[in-house]
Amino acid sequence: MVKRLLCRATVSSALAFLFSVMTAAPSAAQVDYVARDGGTAAAHEVQPRRDAPAAVEAGEVFLGYSDMEVNRNWCVGFDAADDPGVSLQAVRLTSEMLAPYVGEQLSGVRFGVGEEVDDVTVFVRETLTGANVAEATVSKCAATWNYVQFDEPLAISGAELYVGYSYYHEGERYVIGADRSDFVDGACYMGYESRMEHYFDDYSSEMYNMGMLLIQAIVGDDISDCGHSVSLLGADLPVNVQQDVPVDVALDIFNTGWEAAGSIAVTATVGGEEVGTVTYDFDGGLQPRSSAEVVWDGLVLDAAANVTFEISSVDGKANAATLQAWSQDCGVYEGEGFPRKLVLEYFTGQGCGNCPTGMQAVNSLLLGHEDDVICVMHHTYGYDDFTSEDAWFYGTTFNTSGSAPMMMLNRMKRTLFFLEGEGEASVTGVVIHPTFFAYANNYRNFLDAEIAEPARVSVAIDQDYDEAADVLNITVSGRRTEPLAGSHVGLTVMVLEDGQVAFQSGASENYVHNNIMRDVLSDLKGDVIEWDADGRYEMTYRYEIPEYIDSYGNNVTTTPDRRNMRVVAFVSEYSDDREKCMVYNAEDERFIEETYPSGIDEASISEPVAVWVSDGTFHATAAGEELDVQVFNLVGMQLPNNGIGAGTYIVRATDAAGKAFTTKMAVME
Repeated sequence: MVKRLLCRATVSSALAFLFSVMTAAPSAAQVDYVARDGGTAAAHEVQPRRDAPAAVEAGEVFLGYSDMEVNRNWCVGFDAADDPGVSLQAVRLTSEMLAPYVGEQLSGVRFGVGEEVDDVTVFVRETLTGANVAEATVSKCAATWNYVQFDEPLAISGAELYVGYSYYHEGERYVIGADRSDFVDGACYMGYESRMEHYFDDYSSEMYNMGMLLIQAIVGDDISDCGHSVSLLGADLPVNVQQDVPVDVALDIFNTGWEAAGSIAVTATVGGEEVGTVTYDFDGGLQPRSSAEVVWDGLVLDAAANVTFEISSVDGKANAATLQAWSQDCGVYEGEGFPRKLVLEYFTGQGCGNCPTGMQAVNSLLLGHEDDVICVMHHTYGYDDFTSEDAWFYGTTFNTSGSAPMMMLNRMKRTLFFLEGEGEASVTGVVIHPTFFAYANNYRNFLDAEIAEPARVSVAIDQDYDEAADVLNITVSGRRTEPLAGSHVGLTVMVLEDGQVAFQSGASENYVHNNIMRDVLSDLKGDVIEWDADGRYEMTYRYEIPEYIDSYGNNVTTTPDRRNMRVVAFVSEYSDDREKCMVYNAEDERFIEETYPSGIDEASISEPVAVWVSDGTFHATAAGEELDVQVFNLVGMQLPNNGIGAGTYIVRATDAAGKAFTTKMAVME
């Protein structure tokens, strides 16, 4: 086998974070799996479906090896980046399994996938690589179990059959649903057809650790009930909602059956008690393989509770979908809350060869949340150009390991779970290696939840520039909705800079350093906030903008660029116990343009610079001159200036005289 099989996994205590790659016959201990919900994947004691009655009298029967719901972290894919082709997967229905149903109809198939995938062909074969004796093609499948009916059912003779599906696979995708809790002979065949390869292999033994594929034949003369299948894929209910305030909840649904749905009934349950059922009618019907959004109006919570929505029926009939319900534990808060930003503090240095790789992990973690998390780079790993005495304070206070890269998020203690070898392992701390944050089982879910939680205090930044004194006056204000825990609730105000091009071990001489912590205007522990009777605060700071900045320890001098500088302010508790220094809320704001007097930096372009994207390429001009453009991602690595997709980038434009302009730009879909 040439094509690599990929499984979602986390790996060893050596902090590696590549996907596990199966190129031969690995032992079960080589690949570990975690659940997306933040806990380890629970084992399912699932047996092959061989115990059904001898005759199909009470409706359809499902023949396969597992009926567990799709676990996206147990899915399998192919590394098809260089050689895209057709992925095929099947299970074997033995003569023993089919014997009770001789003369009955194999009328359809249901199968589970871990990603939305288009143009899937479902098939039945008498031999693994033989012709299809029954097949059906569907335009789109959702990330759950999908139901397909054959136009011409297959009469079961008792001879063994292979049931499966195929689709065009390209890129690194994890589509193939599997049950990783066990293995059974005949439960896992996978193949690949491309310009370079053509094979179909048996992966159903323990040595491959691929588990049992989520594929089942549907047996019965009348399987029409299976056609009424509408899945509930998700809901936008916040993790925390305001007490006794109605919330409209959008429900994401997908018709996973073959019948158009004229209506669905949705039942809501709060804390185990049913609160009502609403019927939604679809004008023209919700067509098979199509999605829709329905809104549950005015959900009200008076206390923390589990909230469950369930599609209880489709056109007045039982819903055949396996993913009928969506559930979430919700907290409540009194009074109004405020939008929340998190603070990610990263301990790094120019001499740290692993730090660029660690920043790739951070970039992966923040994908889609770039505007919700404020990154602060504390250069503390050896003496380098951007090391400051203030950064040393935070490094020695929090990063007591003295190693890099390390990071902390909102200065909170966390336990991140993963599987190692034959069992569960975890890492706990305020400061943890970034790869655990980005690639352990906590990936994205815990970040989504924290950002969704409203803050109990607001942070607003106002700036006023005194040109005569070349001073930036900064006012930070806000209010709290309730008392904040801690005896030292303080305001910390920092100055950061992006776009400094310099050496970085593990990268290049022209690495773009972003989010550099340049100065702290408040007390390093935060200025204790004095609240007024309404819970409001206001604090002012004065920043004399330096022409040059000397590094701490070796007198390396760098020139800051005001165009790339910004103010960061956050409210947090400070304690001698570093596990009790939580950040409550934060805000950042770029220096106002009034701080950019012409001529402050001879190396910078003084003319207004226009930067835009056209046909996937960044362009820039200044005073009618087309500029040379370099593009970097948020971790400072240079990218080709073509094929630019949605995301946030650092763009550096240089004119013929070598003067440069650097900016951060977001590209939308």
